[in-house]
Amino acid sequence: MIVRSNLIKSGPAPNRAPIKKRLRVFDRMRVPNSVIFRYDMSENWVKVADYSDVPEDGTLLVDLGAEPVCLYNLGGKIFATHDTCTHGQASLADGFIEGEEIECPLHQGRFRIATGKAVGVPCTEDIRVYAVKIDNGAVLLKE
Repeated sequence: MIVRSNLIKSGPAPNRAPIKKRLRVFDRMRVPNSVIFRYDMSENWVKVADYSDVPEDGTLLVDLGAEPVCLYNLGGKIFATHDTCTHGQASLADGFIEGEEIECPLHQGRFRIATGKAVGVPCTEDIRVYAVKIDNGAVLLKE
């Protein structure tokens, strides 16, 4: 770890314990490098809309590549799911928001917006959710 290498290179400072004793403290706090230093450099965030384009407590249909995605603005927080209902192939952007759920306009199946979980019959298959990031007023989705 960087802290350990700095201690070894700089040597003990006056009025401090010798290096060997100080290193024992860091040995007990070992964390795998994969936890600290691994970054997913393949993250690809794509701008799909402006934050102001998504109506308060409403939906907006956008495209992420060839995939239709429905954006939701629930109390100022943006969520994103796949737009097509897994039961009736209807557009969820045309559906009705009820609390934290979206109701399909075709057969009234419901999904939790934040998780994509199917919670109302006849829908039994969950929908995909997308990671959302807001950057300088732009809505970004992770591919």
